[in-house]
Parts: sequence; structure tokens; C-alpha cells
Amino acid sequence: TGVTWRTSREPDERESLREALQSADADLIITTGGVSVGDHDLVRAVLVDLGAEIVVHGVAQKPGKPMLFAMLDGVPVFGLPGNPRAVMVLFWEYVLPFLRKLMGAADPFLRSEHLPLAEGLTVKGDRTEFRAACVREGRVELLRDEGSHMLRSLVEAEALAVIPSDQRDLRPGDRLEVHYLPGR
Repeated sequence: TGVTWRTSREPDERESLREALQSADADLIITTGGVSVGDHDLVRAVLVDLGAEIVVHGVAQKPGKPMLFAMLDGVPVFGLPGNPRAVMVLFWEYVLPFLRKLMGAADPFLRSEHLPLAEGLTVKGDRTEFRAACVREGRVELLRDEGSHMLRSLVEAEALAVIPSDQRDLRPGDRLEVHYLPGR
């Protein structure tokens, strides 16, 4: 038993990506970048060309909307977007629980609880948001919202606060689900 990591960095070229996926020889494949809808986002197209079953492509959340999950010849493939914040959130919320479940964990998800919000806020958009947070005196404090490429608040966070898509105007005391990050 054990874990072997193999990594490769592939250019945004169809043949290079095809070769990397075909030769992966892995129990699980994780890609970063190339899963959105731009000209250089080739992961989905290459997986389809290889006969993969696309199970999910796109989740109604921020960050991480273009996430992809597929099965390629019996091998699970997580296609994560290219921005670092989305990669971290998607790894904690989807990939890590998936790995824990494969390893036999009875409860593979991040430890969670519902706690009152320390300060109110208005959220734009219509997707569920995962925001960096800390818990102080039993209340959720959201850390400064940063761009999708910025990681400081995630480094400082002890949890992710989940803001549901149907809650846009939040008041102090409103309860949010909080997912505690591993090792914090």
C-alpha cells in the first residue's frame, strides 16, 4: 500500500494532453486548468475523444464553476480549473472526500457545523459560495474576499463558510454551514 504521485506539465495542445491521459497508469487522475470553455480548454474534448464518460461538467458554485468529473476506462478523473483558489476549494470539497471514501472512511467529508454569522453581508450572483472563514467565540467571521488567483485568505482560514445560492442578504446571527479545513 502507499501513494505514488506522478505529475506532468502539458502544454495546451490536444495531442500532448491525449498522450498524458492515455499513459497515466493511475487509480485517479487530477488535472488543473483547461476545463472551462476557452480555446485552450481542451480537457473535456480530449476525454470525450478517448471515450470517457463525462459525469459532471460545471457546478453551481464559486469558486470552481467549470469543475469536471469523468470516468476514463474505469479511472476517475477530476478536472479542476486553473485558478489556485478554485483548485484548493474543489480539492477540499470534492477530491479529498472522494479519496477518503476510497480508503474506507465512514464519514469522508470535512467536519462541519452550523454557526451564526458575525457580520452581515450582501452576496452577488446566483451560485453557492465557499468563503474563507475563521470561527471566533462561536461565530463565523468571513475573511476578506479576494480574487480567484489570491490565496492569502485561504492560508489564514480555518474553515470554509458555505453561502447557499438562495441566501444573498445575510444579517449578523444568520446561520451558515462551516466546513473545517484539514489540519486546522
